[in-house]
Amino acid sequence: MSVVLGVAWGVRNQVHGLLDGMGVGFGLGGELTGSRGSKTKIWWYVDDAQSNARDWLTFVDMNTTEPNEPYLKVCQAKARSLWEGEFEVVPVIGRRAAFRLLGSKETPEGADRCPPSLFLAWCRSAFLSQLGGLWVDGSVLPLADGAVLKRRLELRDALTFGVDPDEALSSAEAKLPMASPNAGWAAVPNHPVWRGLEKDTAALIAAGPQSWGIDARRALRFLWDKHASGTVAVDRKAEVSRDMYGRRLELDTLLGKNEWTTGSKDGGLWVPLPDGRDGLTRSSVWKWFEVVSAEELRDSDFVWATWAFRR
Repeated sequence: MSVVLGVAWGVRNQVHGLLDGMGVGFGLGGELTGSRGSKTKIWWYVDDAQSNARDWLTFVDMNTTEPNEPYLKVCQAKARSLWEGEFEVVPVIGRRAAFRLLGSKETPEGADRCPPSLFLAWCRSAFLSQLGGLWVDGSVLPLADGAVLKRRLELRDALTFGVDPDEALSSAEAKLPMASPNAGWAAVPNHPVWRGLEKDTAALIAAGPQSWGIDARRALRFLWDKHASGTVAVDRKAEVSRDMYGRRLELDTLLGKNEWTTGSKDGGLWVPLPDGRDGLTRSSVWKWFEVVSAEELRDSDFVWATWAFRR
């Protein structure tokens, strides 16, 4: 059993050889455990599809385990401080590191250059289908400690989380909302939901750039309905991303206000960026968040900073 944590649209550094000899599994009582009695590992994945907003940490260092952008370092530090009591957080940097773990023969043509939304959809399903465990986009800000996280995962053969940011909850009566793309869980490999999603998202990527545009969003929704809707459980409260009225927690509140008057983080496991790392990068208004230092974040009082440093 392994746990995978990923950052969408991240840093162009790569890790090789991190994953050799790191087997994990279940204890006799069904509890999460690592091999040889070690803790379950959280693989902290940083995608390298986009250049970093800051100077490279060490462009040629294939063993770097640290992201460059300060807020990502805060997320990583929170994951370690909250989860390493129950888990072991192991950074994995770049797509080549993911390919190494998954096996190159399983990698669809074009996976090294497709857009982040497609790559992460395939990467999540591939990790869960082939390896089992938890896959989480590493740009999320952890909130709950490892004991809480462990309880939410145990006794579940498969689990998804939150609500896709593009879903309008007012339409929930007509169609079950798609889960968030930020996380997924499989207690053991070869769960049929993740196996089916892996196969079909790989085919979508392999179809080439003509399938990577605006229609890809519709295709991913179709694949969710085909394989997962009504089949896999969804922990809607895991993500702190919607208020009491079902409205999204937007960047203008998360990064621009000092309170969230219509929502609460109670019961949440983590806080995602509303449109992921990709959405933050495209936003001209909030790009400062990519470069502001950890010290400045610690001294700030907007919602994200408050949750990060003052629980």
